[in-house]
Amino acid sequence: MELVEALNKEELRSFKLFLKQYQVKSSGLLIGKLLDSYKLGNKSDNDIRANVFPMLKKNAFYQLKSRMIESIYKSLILLNYNKDENILIKNYLTLAQIFTYKAEYSLAYKILKKAEKKAIGNDFLFLSYIIYSEIIDLSIAFNEIELPRYLNLKKETLVKIQENEKIEYLTTEIGWRLQQTNFEGTGISIIDELEKIKSKLENVHLIKNNHNIQLQLQKTVRNILLQKGDFNSLEIYLENKLAEFEKLKIFKKTNHNHKIVMQVWLINSLLKLKKFQKVEIVTETLMKDLIAFNKLHYNKFIWTYFQSKFISTYFLGDLKKSLEVLVFIESQPKTVNLDYYNLFLNQNFFIIYYSLNNYKKANQHLNELLKPKLYKTLSPELKMSVNVVDLIMYYENNDYNYLIYRIKEIKRKFRTSLSKPNFERVKSFLNLLDVLSKYPNPFENKKVLPKLQQFIANSPPFEPGNNENINYKVWLLSKLNKRSYFDELLLEVKTD
Repeated sequence: MELVEALNKEELRSFKLFLKQYQVKSSGLLIGKLLDSYKLGNKSDNDIRANVFPMLKKNAFYQLKSRMIESIYKSLILLNYNKDENILIKNYLTLAQIFTYKAEYSLAYKILKKAEKKAIGNDFLFLSYIIYSEIIDLSIAFNEIELPRYLNLKKETLVKIQENEKIEYLTTEIGWRLQQTNFEGTGISIIDELEKIKSKLENVHLIKNNHNIQLQLQKTVRNILLQKGDFNSLEIYLENKLAEFEKLKIFKKTNHNHKIVMQVWLINSLLKLKKFQKVEIVTETLMKDLIAFNKLHYNKFIWTYFQSKFISTYFLGDLKKSLEVLVFIESQPKTVNLDYYNLFLNQNFFIIYYSLNNYKKANQHLNELLKPKLYKTLSPELKMSVNVVDLIMYYENNDYNYLIYRIKEIKRKFRTSLSKPNFERVKSFLNLLDVLSKYPNPFENKKVLPKLQQFIANSPPFEPGNNENINYKVWLLSKLNKRSYFDELLLEVKTD
């Protein structure tokens, strides 16, 4: 069940406590039993009813399921009552309505005042507008409220909302104009180009007065640079904006997610640009922010930190440290989909041991990727990549006869995929691997060398994180130059 699967350990623990404290004992036990049944696997409702609750009729079973779902919702609300300022304000509004139903108008007003203070402090204009509407409605029953004051505040807030709509139009126009601009992808030009665009627009000064709009404009520009594939500009733009927003003290708990996303995209840009030393620095800054505000966004982004840490240490040439990162990840609670977790770990354990020339351990992790349970979850591209790596390992072990047989099998099995344009490079490499397995000393053979050189010349620039677990171009160059794959890879990273 999707709802049960979405619960983490803390939420499950909180839910069990909720059942003990707030549910009738017998009902709580049944709900807990039902929750455990869903946790055990992807069983259908019919299976669970037949095997776990045979005493319940169909209607009674679904009533129990509904009570479990409602109980989970209530438990989550209790656990996350003040998760962030937005959620807290909405809970204050709910409490104020409850006190209003109870005719406890003074208490309702006090709660709404607390909500107002929070909303103003966080520039939540729409929430402020709702709060003022609630206070105005409450004034009918509670005459101690200074009605003219709140009527004016509601009117002023509406003006600000309308002003913000003008600003949103401005950000949209800035984005559109930026998309039409063919500025040079040298990085710093994006900052200059934005200033030129802003200087031609009316009311652009309004952006400076609203932190939320500044964050939104940053997101708009970021997305445009991503669409253009201009990672040089994106790196400099994000570095400038992160420093500027820190100086202006724009970042706070309510928009902390924006800061983390900006750091993540800065890391992604640096990885694309192969600036691995800078990645090391930014990932450590990211970790500091992930543990801020009681780890508010930790689970959502910790996997990005681990991936970035591994990639940077690997391409900086520190295989020992890279292996330590993977071992550490393996020891941590799983915060991502299990299939993705197993794919990431086994892929990277493989490449570490392959880079260390430890083919025995590399094959152990390759075999994990080829096991049906994990293999069937892979995309066609990843399935092909894993199979090609398997072929390379047969070549490394000098098992040429079986390699030739396996190439034929893979061509037959993937014939539909191999007929598609995006598989053209793999198809060429399979043909080349077939040739290599049939010639003695193929990397010195005059008939084979032109084919090797043509494949290398047609290969795209090396890019970390692509679907090739072993980069075909780098692997061929390592054989030609009589170097280890990892040594050749580090040279490719430095010279690309």
